[in-house]
Amino acid sequence: MSMLDTAAANRSAIGEFLAALDRAADDLGYEYVAEMVDIPVNDLRMKLDGDKDLTLAEANRIAIVTGVNLQLSLAEAVPA
Repeated sequence: MSMLDTAAANRSAIGEFLAALDRAADDLGYEYVAEMVDIPVNDLRMKLDGDKDLTLAEANRIAIVTGVNLQLSLAEAVPA
């Protein structure tokens, strides 16, 4: 697998994760989730849409509140 394939797969996985968080927040109510993670509702929506940066800590808090499972696997960026 080339580095470009890996980068594309990572972008796809992040997009799917954000979509899962967005669906879960929509199901629970954006207002509820925003209050639980202490992020203004409009900012939460923009972060989940990708219009604003979302930190890993924020993503983790949202995942905990919404029940979305977040698993990260870190690997060295330089091919062996």
